[in-house]
Amino acid sequence: MSNNLTNKRPDWEKEAIYNVLASLPSPWEDMRKKKSVYIQSVIHEQSEFRNDVQNIDAVKSILGQKWKTTLQRNIYPFIRYLRGKCYREYIKESPIATTDKNLIDMLGSRSIVGRTRGLLEKLDCIKLINGDYSKKDKVAQIFILNRDTMDMILEFCVEKFGEIATSKNKQQLPTTSVIDPSRCVFGKVSIMRKGINKEALLLNITQGLCSNYRQLGYYMDKREKLNKNIPDVFRGHLLPNIETTEKLVTRIGIRDWNDFCNKENIFFKVETLKIFGWNRLFQYDIKSSVPRVLLLLNTGKWMDQEIDIYELLNGSPFSDSTTRDNCKLFNLRCFFCSAKQVHSQVEAILRQRYKGAELRRKMIIVDSIKADVDRILGEKNGTEVFLHESCIYMDVEAVLQKNGIQYAKKYDAFYLNGDDESKDTERKNMMDEIVKSCAEKYCKDWILPQHQQ
Repeated sequence: MSNNLTNKRPDWEKEAIYNVLASLPSPWEDMRKKKSVYIQSVIHEQSEFRNDVQNIDAVKSILGQKWKTTLQRNIYPFIRYLRGKCYREYIKESPIATTDKNLIDMLGSRSIVGRTRGLLEKLDCIKLINGDYSKKDKVAQIFILNRDTMDMILEFCVEKFGEIATSKNKQQLPTTSVIDPSRCVFGKVSIMRKGINKEALLLNITQGLCSNYRQLGYYMDKREKLNKNIPDVFRGHLLPNIETTEKLVTRIGIRDWNDFCNKENIFFKVETLKIFGWNRLFQYDIKSSVPRVLLLLNTGKWMDQEIDIYELLNGSPFSDSTTRDNCKLFNLRCFFCSAKQVHSQVEAILRQRYKGAELRRKMIIVDSIKADVDRILGEKNGTEVFLHESCIYMDVEAVLQKNGIQYAKKYDAFYLNGDDESKDTERKNMMDEIVKSCAEKYCKDWILPQHQQ
């Protein structure tokens, strides 16, 4: 696909729409103002805990006569949930809210979550370091997690009670699917929960997804194999996630991630240098990863890194970087929404500035932009693209491991040893070749066969 836009001028009408959309209040979630809530990047010491719960006898003494029931029904599933969020090398900070839907699903109610959290403080498993809570600013209570004490209790529980999903809901975990597998697709859905808890529901949906996306099971296994050869903190997780109401599953998503993905980049980079003993990082970002993957799925070809995908979608160069950023925000809506949704959402915003014939003319341009995006990238709406993106970049990991190259990965960015700066061009060319090869092979192996069926 050609990207020869050298002789073209910026499309002023399109740019005006991008900039107006970015400047007016939006009735939907405004991606420009959405801020990731990062946990404070501080490494804590074991000495910050009381360290007075050294054995199971001390645990039993704190829990009292009903220690066995309390451990099995409440402490065990709660700790296992927290332990999945905790680095093995570090004392990690984490918000622990009584409104956490995962914890409520596991334990049964918000009050039980609160009581169990209090018991964990008594057991020296967690320690409150920030007591402030603001619903308005979404500032949660922050705890540090005592991995040593948690591991001691987990080891005892596994030996005593066995490996169970959640002791309270053990009998609710189905051996056969109670969800229609054909309904299990990535993106917005409307699936009845049928009264089962969230963990059992996720198991059913995962089974359905594996039947609809034949590569999913293969790459879930591949993720586990890759994890054996990388430091714990960089180990990835490729698991579906769901959004639910009391009665419905409303969205299914997936993306390969690791425990460092919710950390600020500066902290991630500092820790990567420390873990590997490097002096300098070489950072390789896959530019415009989502549209680049969508273009691959539509054409079978991986677009070179030097080509600006958003400029390609726009059909002309941008007059400035701000306009390009605003175009990117609009295009992100085009990727994940249907033409009807884009039209209605954008019209609601533009009505604040334009009326009558002028509004209708602007909406004709908006509809043509969405049509161009669908023509170039394909009409794929939803979060399925993150499955393909994750699989491709895991294939890249496999090539790096095969060649004995140490790396860290954060979503669509790879970090290599950059101690010898003179080799940066060589590193970039190597990564360009690996990513292109893996992307096109993935498309050939997994996407084209589906189209031929």
